[in-house]
Amino acid sequence: MKRRPADELLVDADSGRTPVMREPKSRINVSPVGRNFDVVKVPSPLGRLVIEAGIGGPVINEPAGLVYFFLVPVGTSNAWPVAAEGMQCLGDTSYIPVPVREVLAPPGPHWLQWPIDPDRRVDRDRLVDPDRLAELLCTVDA
Repeated sequence: MKRRPADELLVDADSGRTPVMREPKSRINVSPVGRNFDVVKVPSPLGRLVIEAGIGGPVINEPAGLVYFFLVPVGTSNAWPVAAEGMQCLGDTSYIPVPVREVLAPPGPHWLQWPIDPDRRVDRDRLVDPDRLAELLCTVDA
């Protein structure tokens, strides 16, 4: 079975397998955090302000929970410097809803920014820069 670009981001770097629980014809995958990316979970409207400030990298909006998931490099959760109400940095004991590539609007979790290059390949180097994210969170929350 050929992997789609969205699936490449979810492939376990150690085993080469896709550790994803998927419903048939689902718009959403449940993906483990801490293998290919960590996640900074930011409440709305703070997350929206960071997006508007121009952060780059992949971001998922989960409108039901009023949160944004910023996908950051693995290991970020070990040294995340920012503490704010409702914000969490998630590592290898967590799972998040990850929409398939085509889901760019509600209902449900959807991509606000997707980590692909112009050739529509996943680019893991385009994860959110955690230092820039921390800086923006401190600036817009002030």
